[in-house]
Amino acid sequence: MKLAPSDRSGFDGVSRVFVVIPVFNRLALTRECIRGLRRQTFRSLEIIVADGGSTDGTPDVLRREEPGVVVLRSSRELWWTGATHMGIEYALAQSKGAGDFVLMMNNDTSIPDDFVEILVRVSEREGAAVGALIVDHDDRERILEAGVTICWKDYSFSARKAVEPGLRFVADVDVLPGRGTLVPIAMIRTIGNVDPVAFPHYIADYDFSLRLREAGFRLGVTCETRLASHVGETGLAPATGMMSFRQYWTQLTSRRSMANLRDHLRFIQRHAPSRLRLALQGRVLLGAAIALGWQTPLRFVWVFGFGYYPLPRESCRVAAADAAGCVDAGVLQEIDVPGWYLPCRSQAELHNGSGRAPRGISRAMQGARRVLGLRAWNPLTKPLRWRRLQGERRSRAGGRSTERDPGRTVQAADANLPE
Repeated sequence: MKLAPSDRSGFDGVSRVFVVIPVFNRLALTRECIRGLRRQTFRSLEIIVADGGSTDGTPDVLRREEPGVVVLRSSRELWWTGATHMGIEYALAQSKGAGDFVLMMNNDTSIPDDFVEILVRVSEREGAAVGALIVDHDDRERILEAGVTICWKDYSFSARKAVEPGLRFVADVDVLPGRGTLVPIAMIRTIGNVDPVAFPHYIADYDFSLRLREAGFRLGVTCETRLASHVGETGLAPATGMMSFRQYWTQLTSRRSMANLRDHLRFIQRHAPSRLRLALQGRVLLGAAIALGWQTPLRFVWVFGFGYYPLPRESCRVAAADAAGCVDAGVLQEIDVPGWYLPCRSQAELHNGSGRAPRGISRAMQGARRVLGLRAWNPLTKPLRWRRLQGERRSRAGGRSTERDPGRTVQAADANLPE
């Protein structure tokens, strides 16, 4: 849905942009963000800093040293959504015309001097809520995001990382981020504010975007300007390697975590196609269970109880061939320690080190693969193999012990297990 021209004309003929910056500490970044806004060529700006309970004196310093900036303060910690909600409520109360805008900004961003002017122009031209190309603050040519699409079939989020030369506007986006997105205030009055109850921090901007789309409003990204993001200042990204039980629990429950289990279950319940909701919620829960089994110390228990563990060379001799012959036939693969091997579960797992798929496995070698698989799985011999392999690892590493991190050792050794 495009806003009609009459819906975009302001009370006094001039659109106002209310810039809402939710903050919690990080005073230096906030002041840098304000300086960038003061340099804007679009002059009809009202800067609103919504403090969510900072403990570094941010509100007092800004009130004293940043004249003209509206500082809203909470006595309790509000997180991103609560602080943004407070700032938008103030903007809604102050706005006198349907042609005004709210610009949601994060303080860990930098913008060019014509940033707001371009967003306003594009929003009025397209009748849409508009974001900008998001680039790495330390590498301005690296595009982090040019709009995000959601595939509900497998619950995946795809951020566009490149744009075609000459492209001015990316219209095929599902959600816009809460950093640097300009929203006509008429849209907010229609769908309501961000939701700090359901989504206190992470994914609240995606929920807000989908509510806009579900109400029929357009979303898009302009390629005419860029917003630079301090990548290291963002939320907690999901871990991909081994982690402690405490890290695992934090990943699933922390409000700052992008893998917060409650947030994703609620997001699916609210926005996923009804026919897919139960399956997708099950998928999320299954992913959490798999992470518990494979990325925590339970991995060690799982591998010792059910998975393959490497075999020494002498244990790889079968009637059909020795270890070298089994590797050549695609039955075994070498690991990082010479003389140790893992069974291949399929021919596709091995390319003989040359990029060529191995030749077809004979019936005899198929039998050998089954035998070697049972030997690698055998839980009775795993402790002895583990102790021997660790001794060889220490010897190769010059005496550095790895016994205190068995999960890490198994991860490195068992190439057939997912990372």
